[in-house]
Formats: sequence, C-alpha cells, structure tokens
Amino acid sequence: MKKQEFRLVIYMNAPDSRGFYGGRGAASPLAYYCHLLNKRRKKRKVFLGGSIVLNGLGKYHSFVRNALKAAAKPLSLPYRVPCDGEQILISDKAFVYQNDAPLLSTSESGIYWTAKIDALGLRRSFSDEGQEEFTLDAVKIGREEYNGQRDETWGEKWSVLASRLVKLTEPLDKDNSPRLMVYGGSNRARMFWGNNGKPTIPRRNAFVHMTSREWRKYDEESKLATAKEVNVRELIDSQIKNTHINESLVHEMLRIMFASEGWWVNYELPISDKMGGRIDFLVKRDRDDDWRLIEVKLRDNPDAVMQLRGYIQAIRRDVRKHREESLFWLLWNGRNGCKKIKGVIVCGPGDHTVREARKAGYDVWTYKYKVKDSQLGIEVFDAKSKRLILETK
Repeated sequence: MKKQEFRLVIYMNAPDSRGFYGGRGAASPLAYYCHLLNKRRKKRKVFLGGSIVLNGLGKYHSFVRNALKAAAKPLSLPYRVPCDGEQILISDKAFVYQNDAPLLSTSESGIYWTAKIDALGLRRSFSDEGQEEFTLDAVKIGREEYNGQRDETWGEKWSVLASRLVKLTEPLDKDNSPRLMVYGGSNRARMFWGNNGKPTIPRRNAFVHMTSREWRKYDEESKLATAKEVNVRELIDSQIKNTHINESLVHEMLRIMFASEGWWVNYELPISDKMGGRIDFLVKRDRDDDWRLIEVKLRDNPDAVMQLRGYIQAIRRDVRKHREESLFWLLWNGRNGCKKIKGVIVCGPGDHTVREARKAGYDVWTYKYKVKDSQLGIEVFDAKSKRLILETK
C-alpha cells in the first residue's frame, strides 16, 4: 500500500483579516518572516497564522485528532500516525496560500511561501514561556486590547509552531503545482485546486496529500524554486521603481514597514456612519503605546486635519453604539465607551499641515525618500521633534 504524506496548507487571505486579533498585518507571511529574522529573540520560532482545523484528512481525521489529544506535549513533526492498520505521515513541510496579500497589491491566488513546522498541538500544550515568546507581536497587542479579557478558548485551538519561512520565486497555482489532493466530507479524494483556481476547501486551511514518493520527487524538483531571503529594503525599492509615486504607493510602503516592525495595523476599514469613507490606518506600536488613527497625504495638505477629526468622531460613535460588533471592536473599553485615539497625519514636508494639526492636537509624521546602496527607501519622522519613527533598513 502506498504511504500517504500530508502537508498543511495555511490560508492567509487579506479580505478575511480585518477581524484578526493581530490586524491585517498578521495575515501576511511577511510579518511572520520578519519576526523569525529578529535577532533580539532567543529562539526564532513563531505560531504561524491563526488556529487551524483538521480539514482534508478524510477517514484519517479521527486518528490524527486522537493522537493530538492524547499527547501531553505538542507533536514534533514529522509525525507518523497509525490508522487502523495503515500509517500516514504528517510532514514538517507546509505551504502558505493567499488569494490576496494584505501588504502588497500585486498578488493573485496562489501558494507563495513554504514553511518548516516544528510542532502541532493545542495552544495550551505549549509552555507558558513558549506561548508568550512565539506569538507574533501584533497578535499579543490585539489580544491584550480585547477589553482587557483573556480569550478562554485561546488554549483550546490547534496551533502550528514554525521555525522557517521561505518565499517561492514563482507561486504555485492550479496550473503549475504538483497533483495536490484533499479528502472531502465523503472521504473521497479530490483535487486541492478547483476549476476556479482556488482551493476546493475554502476556509482556514487544508491538509493536502500525495504519496511519499511523489513528495520526494516534488521536493527534488523544487529546490531551485525558492528565494534565498526576502529583504524589506529590496522589496520597497522595487515598489517605488515599479509604481507611480502616489498615495497608494505610500500606503503600501507603510503597510510593509508597520507589519515588519511588529506593529498592530489595520487599514481601509469603512466608516459605518453617515460620514462614510474609509480610514487609511489604525495602528498600535506596542503594548504601552496609544491607538493612532493615521491619515496619509502625498504632500503638505492641511485639509487632512478636518478629515481626520471627522473619522475619529465617527469611530467613537460607532464603537459606543456597536461595541464588539464594530469593525473597530478592539477600541471598545467595556464601559460603553471608546479608548483614546491619537490622530496622526503622514504627509510630505511642509508647514501648513503642521500648523493646523497643532491646533487640533494631532501629530504630523513626515516622510521622505532615501537612497542606500543604490536602492530607494523611505524615512518617516516626527515633523516637530525630528525624531525618526520608521525607516527602510
């Protein structure tokens, strides 16, 4: 009998990410990749994505579930699971699928990254130290901001611990991937890719399978299809050189920088208020920092002050009215009120915006382009104190 090997495909989809604890940046593999590269961390590991479910395993589902529940500690992968006379392998190799990238506007549906998964288990089965150290910074911020309460179901969900992420030079899609299979509800095997080019299991994740021999062949053929590293400076340089210099480009660069620094970030959330419109950014730098609503303008533009004031007022009304049902639910303080929101305008150099913002009590962050090692980048600094806030490293 051919031995089947299952590999996890984690979905990180921008349209579904507005309600994430960690904001939309936490739906991007780039944020986890930068987390793993952070030299300040003792152990470079991270819980990859949100909780997972045991989709795609078919008749093997109960055997895998029972093995996970019976284990006192997370299962170290790869792991062989006996299944009523058969044996399947849960691989330590995984994929990341995206139907849209939260930090970049250029991607289409496909598998863009591979990952090495060290362990799989209930979140509570990992040590307390590990749960803290291996959680993405933005997710920590979001969970702590959730009305000051601990999510009691947090530890009861399956999580995967990753130690490496690698970006594919060419994404895998319906037309250029191996013959990935999944089991459906009837325990019958079907193709992972549907006719529409998207996964036939549409939500959260799937365990795909081929035989071990097929996987070995794929691994050998794909060795040259992975990028050695992802450099944020190179990424931003490419964005500047290949995109018109307009507000959307500045937005995209800020998304990358916020997420790569571990900030909590959401963007383009609609204002469900008579005012209408969409915010540019809602961010939180760390646990002790204030929530900041950011309005981005390409140039010095004092009109941003009135627009920002209207957005902040509308968000406060929305949070007080809808509480946890609001798109800005993390701002609800649990007492029919809204947490403090600081206003920030990001714009090109100039004095007019600074003067108007000062009257309203808002900060102004100014950006400028820079060149380092023949690559273009960006610096963001406080217009008043000249303190550097972000830079392309």
